[in-house]
Amino acid sequence: MDEMKNETEVMAEQTEQIQPPKKKHGALAAIGFGLLMVVIFYAIQTIGASFVSVGYVVRYILENGPQAATSQKELMEAMMNSGVMTVATTVATVLTTTVFGLWYFFQYGRKRKFRSDDSLKKIFTWKKTVLYIIAAFCCYLLAVDIISIIELFTPETVDSYIKMMDELKGGSEGLMALTVVILAPFGEECIFRGILLKNFEKRIPILGAIILQAVFFGIFHMNIVQGIFVVVLGCVCGYVAYKEQSVLPAILIHLVYNSSSYLINALPEAIVENDMIWIFAPILPLAIGIALYRAFGFHFSLKRSE
Repeated sequence: MDEMKNETEVMAEQTEQIQPPKKKHGALAAIGFGLLMVVIFYAIQTIGASFVSVGYVVRYILENGPQAATSQKELMEAMMNSGVMTVATTVATVLTTTVFGLWYFFQYGRKRKFRSDDSLKKIFTWKKTVLYIIAAFCCYLLAVDIISIIELFTPETVDSYIKMMDELKGGSEGLMALTVVILAPFGEECIFRGILLKNFEKRIPILGAIILQAVFFGIFHMNIVQGIFVVVLGCVCGYVAYKEQSVLPAILIHLVYNSSSYLINALPEAIVENDMIWIFAPILPLAIGIALYRAFGFHFSLKRSE
């Protein structure tokens, strides 16, 4: 009897070890944490942008005399100047990238040991890197098509979005490119594919976690047009970050994605203005990506890479 009891206890212990850990708290807690992160992000951005705006106002008053301080219209125009907006955006992005980059590193990043024999080499094999780049271009070209679809139903919404983006680019183009192409991918990936995805994994099934962080990525952009099309990018980056257990490949995808607009604008105007080209543009890289994915021996699954 004692032997049977011992065997039963051993089997029970083994069963417990095999069973996956239970998810804590669930979807509501995940949503609450996601909202909190978005609020924290914008609070930090507001602080950074406010310092820049106040600095420009003080400079404006010093240059134009004390009487300039009495004109609210002139002060607002000075603060809303495209050059000021670009600098404010850059400073705010540097601040949020630093805060969330350090947060991710100390909570998750430093726990992973990069050994010369595997980690980075496994994440960035030439086959995977090619697929990361193709995935980024596919996401961008799909975004172009999504914008075109939205424009069919609400052209004024797209016009408003384009005007907003043009205003942001109205200052230093080099500074804006640095912010959009380099800084933003690092900071946003640490938040969404780093802190948020890691937190969501503990609370809900991984497929739901990937989709939820992508939805928050859309909400985070605070405009309906961008909020819709970046969900695709968020899902792709989320899947890759989960599979590779690292935000680094997601940063590369995001970086290439954000670079794509600059690359496309460098094309001849006849190509850029040809709507028919962009309608079918995602098909070729998507087909190439799928073909290479299969040819390289990869298979879609939610199992992590070893």
